[in-house]
Amino acid sequence: MDKSRRSFLFGGFRKVAERSAEIINHRTFFLRPPGAIAEDQFIKACQKECEDCVKACPHHVILKVHDPISGAHRTAYIDLKVGGCEYCKDFPCITACTHDALTPENKIMGKADLLASCLTKQHQICDICRYACPEGYQALVRDMYGRLQVDLDICVGCGKCVNACFMVPKAVEVFSLAKMKNRKNSSRMLPT
Repeated sequence: MDKSRRSFLFGGFRKVAERSAEIINHRTFFLRPPGAIAEDQFIKACQKECEDCVKACPHHVILKVHDPISGAHRTAYIDLKVGGCEYCKDFPCITACTHDALTPENKIMGKADLLASCLTKQHQICDICRYACPEGYQALVRDMYGRLQVDLDICVGCGKCVNACFMVPKAVEVFSLAKMKNRKNSSRMLPT
């Protein structure tokens, strides 16, 4: 292969790698397992080589962040491509954590938000995310127009709704508690 083709090819690969790293570095929220302490403290407390919570998760949705550039590298998170947290009654992930990164004091992981692309906001029928919400929580409810909304008092941010959503990109996201507190809407339900 001549030099100009090689530099063109490798230059393209380098740009793709740089763009991927840029996207990963701008990621601001990893869905942490239940009981996770504040993010900055979690990154310090979660032992990089420990996989106790990963092994303890009976549903295999807790993984470790793989991004050597990020400060979150090798910390535990819930991979919503694999599945949402089942929110086990006995919280084996919290019990397994011996480094105090996961504590029983705060089991709420975040809060869900239905985006404008949600079919129910376009006056279409869809209940997939509502049925995915764990039994006993049912944080997704319909308003008087049939649109789904998130009851913030009930939502624990497990991400099962995100995993269930078939839209591309997803029409529902889970946000950190800090971000949800900063929302201007003071209502208990998210705006439609």
